[in-house]
Amino acid sequence: MASQFSEIERKSIEPIALKIENGNVRAMQRFVSDAEWNDEKLLLKYRNIVNEDMGDPNGMLFFDESGFVKKGKNSIGVAKQYCGSIGKVENCQVGVYAAYASSFPGIY
Repeated sequence: MASQFSEIERKSIEPIALKIENGNVRAMQRFVSDAEWNDEKLLLKYRNIVNEDMGDPNGMLFFDESGFVKKGKNSIGVAKQYCGSIGKVENCQVGVYAAYASSFPGIY
């Protein structure tokens, strides 16, 4: 997870593996594709981390989608669909993002 929060521009497996000392691209690809993940445990862990760092009874979770115009069809999810960034149906890829906000002191 450390590389996910790093300053590297691309967050795909290869750049992440190359950023990590002794990182192995092939091993990381196998880990991500073949490992069994317990979604409930991961969600509980990250909810607890957010709660410990910024938890607030009045905290809010925001969801938003954003569309990116794409040429071609080589990226996952690319199709003719409504693209909010340009306000019309176009060949694009849409992502859904989540953000948390609280009144935690010291965070601006």
